[in-house]
Amino acid sequence: MLLRISPRVIARASSSLLFAGVLMAGTALSGVALADGGNGGESGRGNPGGIGGGDGADGTTPTNNGSPLRGGGGGGGGGAGGGNGAAGANGVAAGGAGGAGGTLGLPDGAAGDPGTSGGSITTTGGGGGGGGYIGNGAGGTIGTNAVILQGGAGGAGGNGGNADGTTAGGGGGGGAGGYGAIATGGGLVTNTGSMTGGAGGAGGAGGDASFPGAALGGNGGDGGDGGAGLSASTGTTVDNRGIIQGGNGGAAGAGGTGNVPTEPGQNGAGGAGIVGSGLTITNSGTIIGGLSGDGVTRANAITFTGGGNTLTLHSSSTITGNVDGGGGAELHFGGATNGSFDVSELGTQYLNMTNLEKKDSSDWTFTGLNSTFVGSTLVSSGALAIDATFDNSYVTVGSGATLRGIGTTGGVAVLSGGIHAPGNAIGAQTINGNYTLASGAILQIEADSSGANNKVVVLSGGVIDITGSILQVIAAAGTYAPATQYLIIDNQGVGAVTGTFASITSSLAFLIPTVSYTGGNGNDVVLTLTDGNTPVNFCSVATTMNQCNVANAAQKLGAGNPIYDAILVQTAAGAQQAFNAFSGEVHAAVSTTLANDSRYVRDIILQRLRQAYYARTNGSTQSAALATSGATAVAGLEGAPMMGLGMGSGREGADGARDLAISPITFWTQGYGAWADFDGNGNAAGANRTLGGFMSGMDAMFSDSWRIGGAFGYARSGISVGDGRFSSADVDSYQLAAYTSGNVGSFVVRGGLVWSWSNIDSNRAVIFPGFAENVSASYNGNTGQVFGEVALPFSHSHVAYEPFGNLAWVGVDMGGFTEGGGIAALSSGGSYDSVGYTSLGLRVAGSMFVGGAEVIPRGSVAWLHAFGDVDPAQGLVFAAFGQSFVASGVPLAPDSALIDAGFDVVVGAEATLGLFYTGQFADNVQDNAISGRLNWRF
Repeated sequence: MLLRISPRVIARASSSLLFAGVLMAGTALSGVALADGGNGGESGRGNPGGIGGGDGADGTTPTNNGSPLRGGGGGGGGGAGGGNGAAGANGVAAGGAGGAGGTLGLPDGAAGDPGTSGGSITTTGGGGGGGGYIGNGAGGTIGTNAVILQGGAGGAGGNGGNADGTTAGGGGGGGAGGYGAIATGGGLVTNTGSMTGGAGGAGGAGGDASFPGAALGGNGGDGGDGGAGLSASTGTTVDNRGIIQGGNGGAAGAGGTGNVPTEPGQNGAGGAGIVGSGLTITNSGTIIGGLSGDGVTRANAITFTGGGNTLTLHSSSTITGNVDGGGGAELHFGGATNGSFDVSELGTQYLNMTNLEKKDSSDWTFTGLNSTFVGSTLVSSGALAIDATFDNSYVTVGSGATLRGIGTTGGVAVLSGGIHAPGNAIGAQTINGNYTLASGAILQIEADSSGANNKVVVLSGGVIDITGSILQVIAAAGTYAPATQYLIIDNQGVGAVTGTFASITSSLAFLIPTVSYTGGNGNDVVLTLTDGNTPVNFCSVATTMNQCNVANAAQKLGAGNPIYDAILVQTAAGAQQAFNAFSGEVHAAVSTTLANDSRYVRDIILQRLRQAYYARTNGSTQSAALATSGATAVAGLEGAPMMGLGMGSGREGADGARDLAISPITFWTQGYGAWADFDGNGNAAGANRTLGGFMSGMDAMFSDSWRIGGAFGYARSGISVGDGRFSSADVDSYQLAAYTSGNVGSFVVRGGLVWSWSNIDSNRAVIFPGFAENVSASYNGNTGQVFGEVALPFSHSHVAYEPFGNLAWVGVDMGGFTEGGGIAALSSGGSYDSVGYTSLGLRVAGSMFVGGAEVIPRGSVAWLHAFGDVDPAQGLVFAAFGQSFVASGVPLAPDSALIDAGFDVVVGAEATLGLFYTGQFADNVQDNAISGRLNWRF
């Protein structure tokens, strides 16, 4: 893969230098003009001779070999008195080392040649070349994306020559390290890799005075300074998520030996991590100042060389070394993750900082002690907890931001929409100055039933103004005295509080807050929470009729009753949750589902009667298709045609009529299953129901056109009620039925009656803040229904039709019960609901052959209307205390659409296989069933 960057990318404003990913071996950087190297080393120290090394060479087009990307190579060493150092290799290697000292005056400057005279001859090592650096064009962008940027190392200074006269040569100075990167013209630097300044070259060693008669050894050369990790110009924005590190300084060269002591060189200084003015830096990574040549002294992590600078710390920020604000810098705290800062570092590690700001969504905490910082602190967003002694910084809280903590601040001003929540929960925050809550500002006070609370302490000399602000009381659940007082603003001055709160609210719906502005010592602000002695209206926070019914019953229980007391200390939302939990709606919901599910039993019986009617027709295959719109298996002693369209014939019909006189009894069975969602109506919660069961029966003809029969069945349903009710019921039902059908002219009349006995096991988890119980009951119910249908069957073009209408009455008689399990237990004397149903619809069936197999599609559509007690209700009583209320259950659908669709496949002379779907659809009910069936005649 080739990654090519045009030279224009470097040269033009608003351009960018982007290293996307780690550069692999063989990756070509086409035409990159890397910046100059650093300065060369100085001349040899202490004695004349070698001159400083040249500047580092410009980088040339490199091919990265997998090593860190570096700047241009160092320049050659000084020429006079010493040989030239080697140049850095194509911007990849470090700067070249300085040349060694040579004998003064020798034409080739070869190192170490003996002098030609006995005079005072000096050989001094040349300075090392400077390291190169990576640079961008004006206004450009440097994006590392995990690439390593490293400035070239400075070349080492040459060693001084040994004395061949009276004085030995001094060592050459090491070259300076190059910058890790340089940004000019106000660009953007995003670092997720590393930027490291080049290391300074080591100083050369002084020569030894070993020549006979020599007295003075050579002084050591100075180490070169480390390069900055990043040098940036005014307007540059730096987003560091990786590592930016200054280069280490070069070690000093040692002095030579002689009769007279010599001096070593000076250690090179470490490079700053970042240096520049007018910078905006956000750090969530690591910024490190380089070490000096002694390995101990550390350079600044950041050196701001002018004003207009901003440094933002995120919680993952690491700063090693000082941050010097220069002409003034702001220190901000932000990001999305919570963090902390020790304010004692202001003035020790963070120097010349003017103002502080907490921004972004995170919560920060100030700790430590600092009474010397006098800059302001702004909380513009998120939250700041001052748990420090920080008593000379004036704090301003902006709209939507929060100030809290248990420490000491300077003056505090909370702007409109800002929040002051003194203390961390219960606790106090001290203000050494004025305290101002602007109109619309919020003071949050937490209180509990023991009388403890958080508060504001304003020291003597502070002026308090709360005009038009808002007091929010966050009261913990508990058993409160009739009236409890709380000191919320401790005014230690002599002046009165200016203004009053514009509004006062309490999180507990039924504790009434009032405020005195002349309480305590006469000028303090005191809150009083009052409960039972003030008339309480639990229903005032209810949002549904069921909630209000429960609220009124609970309120009548009175103070001291555990249910009353548990509700009294709730928020409005908590009280609503309590009313829902106590309501016992599941018991009324059982009545809803028993009435609704009665449809399945009567539909099965009507299906059997249709089947029997068409089975005794004389082979009317178009009409016979209507016989089996349910999962019914028939054991027929009569020689009737099969239950699918096209399986009968005139001959078989005649045979069937003959067999009927001999064996008129038919046995049948059908299984069914369904699942339904009942939506709430804004009063009762919604419910889910699953259902499965079967019906079996027998019937016989008692005249030429009338049939009579009986059936029994079993069904099990599971009911759950959500939306904070946490209730369920399991219902086992046993059915007995009688039915009949016959002809009245061209019409077919069908009807029956069913009685069902049900055993109901209910369970309720009564849960709301501070309260949890589980109560249950087991009781019985009875469901009776009478139904009839009139249909007019006919056929046209080999398609069978049957328009129909039916009428049903259903009565649900719920037995009494008493729950067990706790004070939330309810009891009931039972309930009775009566529901009527009317339905109009059309059934259609046909026949076709698919791949040689006969397929019989069939379907029906109908409108179902319910009337009467479509909103079942249950009278309930708090079993332990006698207060009663009424709870309504999830309602029945007053109008809905019924859809049946499916098909049978004839698989033999005596059997069919079928797949069917049945659905009921209304605004508040969706009931679905899918069934497969096998029909077998024997």
